[in-house]
Amino acid sequence: MMNAQQGIVLFEDQRYHPRRQVRLDATLSCMKSGLRGYVAQSGMVLNLSEGGCMVSCSDTDRLTNDLHIQISGFPAKIACVVVGRTSVRLNLQFTELVPTTIVDRLAARR
Repeated sequence: MMNAQQGIVLFEDQRYHPRRQVRLDATLSCMKSGLRGYVAQSGMVLNLSEGGCMVSCSDTDRLTNDLHIQISGFPAKIACVVVGRTSVRLNLQFTELVPTTIVDRLAARR
């Protein structure tokens, strides 16, 4: 999409699944080598879709790129890969799609 007045090209969001804005507690966990091999950290899911989510947490440095997330209200741990990272935020892609009915149920809790 082109804004002719400003000469700026805007690209529309081309995600396969729409994001739902949420605020859900979550626990992130991963395995690291060494004596302290298991790392768990709390976080807040800020948006959620069938294919992934964005999570805010106090420190992302301790977490590996392959991890699990357990979202409050959903008992299973979801395997995921970090596709974007800042010091306090992770963009996660789930290794398998989460069914739409589950995502909708979680999003309704906000």
